[in-house]
Amino acid sequence: MNLKDLKIPGFTPHTAEQVADIASKTVSRLENAVFTRPPVFDVEFAKYNTSNEDYHKHDGYTSSSQLKRLQKSEKHFVDDSIDSYGDGAQQAFQLGTLVHDDIEHRIKENRWSEWNAGTFKTKSKIDTVKREVHQDTIEMIQRYRDEFNESYILSQLLNNADAEVSFYDHNRKYKVRADAIVQNGNRIEIFDYKTVANIEGFKFDIKRYGYDISAGMYSDIISTLTGYKVGFNFVLICKKTGLTKIIEISDVTLKDYQQKFYELHERSQNVDTNSPKGYELEIF
Repeated sequence: MNLKDLKIPGFTPHTAEQVADIASKTVSRLENAVFTRPPVFDVEFAKYNTSNEDYHKHDGYTSSSQLKRLQKSEKHFVDDSIDSYGDGAQQAFQLGTLVHDDIEHRIKENRWSEWNAGTFKTKSKIDTVKREVHQDTIEMIQRYRDEFNESYILSQLLNNADAEVSFYDHNRKYKVRADAIVQNGNRIEIFDYKTVANIEGFKFDIKRYGYDISAGMYSDIISTLTGYKVGFNFVLICKKTGLTKIIEISDVTLKDYQQKFYELHERSQNVDTNSPKGYELEIF
């Protein structure tokens, strides 16, 4: 007997909220939305012209990257120098930074930044002084630019978003920096850009790299500070081809992500910063 065909009166494997979410999967918040520029929020908690360097300075506020390190150990949470990255990772970060800065430049200056093909032997080479990258990277850049320009949703994002707004939750001492925010009716939509090696594998990256926690943290803090209902979306850009895809996070899924943020926040409140614990002992 197929268990899927088993019917028990009054029993359902899903809660009413989950059933509503499953039914709403075919209804997109973004598909036919008309984006407008969001309000200019109070400078008490929102900063619009903070450089990336200044944002990442140690100022007593916890960022999502620091909070996610608590999943490894309390020592990682307290001391960010424990995490070190090799040359390969640094090169990947450099490409991701290029993409973020390029889209930010287009939003703020209404034009794409200048990049030229250099005579590099390695595809990962990026010369930020001469503004040169490998020819393959030029093709990747042009591909995602074309997709942004041609997409109904992403073209609206380019023309109506506020880019890289930093929000500070003074009560909980948290800070978040949104890649882009737009107003979609009575809510604010957050867009987070991710350069990925494999778009189809992103469903595994969400938990592997703590993107779910970031989404929960960003949406909760921005909603709390602004008073708006908040939606969250990822924009995936393949670092090899420039292929672009939008991942729209449902409201019910976002609640799960926010719950993970709350749980991690509670753990962070109990860390003894003078004597943080390392990795827990495991016996197999």
